[in-house]
Amino acid sequence: ISPFAYLDPKFLGKYVNHSCKPNCGVNGRQTLAALRKIHVNEEITYDYAMTDWDNFSFNCNCGEDNCRELIRGYKFLPQKKREEYTGIVSPYLEKLEIEFNQNIRRL
Repeated sequence: ISPFAYLDPKFLGKYVNHSCKPNCGVNGRQTLAALRKIHVNEEITYDYAMTDWDNFSFNCNCGEDNCRELIRGYKFLPQKKREEYTGIVSPYLEKLEIEFNQNIRRL
């Protein structure tokens, strides 16, 4: 919800895995919403970069054709991916991106 404050919705960390081609996005501060039809017995996934600015990194093994291999926060997403994720990430990330871009322009 901000760079230094996190909500910890217990179900996300325990039951939803990362994917570079997620079937869910973030709706509001802590709700997942399907991005497409999710089939019976299909794993529910979201891109962990949809909820964190820059506070993590790990090697990805999702197996998707578009796998980024090294997963880090939203700050490090390619611009094309950020555009694709507009409106389906934690709202504070889009605010931080605006602030981040304004600070870069001032330099």
